[in-house]
Amino acid sequence: MDHLTIRTLPDEKAQGLARRLKERAPRLECRVCGNRDFGLIEDPNANVRTILERRPLSSYPLYRYSRNGEEPIFQNLITLVCTNCGHLEQFAEAVLDGATPEQYGSEADHG
Repeated sequence: MDHLTIRTLPDEKAQGLARRLKERAPRLECRVCGNRDFGLIEDPNANVRTILERRPLSSYPLYRYSRNGEEPIFQNLITLVCTNCGHLEQFAEAVLDGATPEQYGSEADHG
């Protein structure tokens, strides 16, 4: 298996995200082409991040707040692009920050 490369902007925050991801997913490869060279598209120094936004379906069409007054829930993602085929991979930063499986709920019943 060849070396995993995650390319970043030359700033410590982006490089820190890349290092943490490489530690947690050392066997990472593109699911489409098998490449192990990725570009990190996050720019944390410029406060530019990929965000997962979750909101109740009742809030569509897209409003800043849902009709019942609940605010949407946001989660920072780490997005990589395969430098060979362009496939995107995303990871929840909360898991790298220590979120536990239980914080995402209980195991689904198999019956």
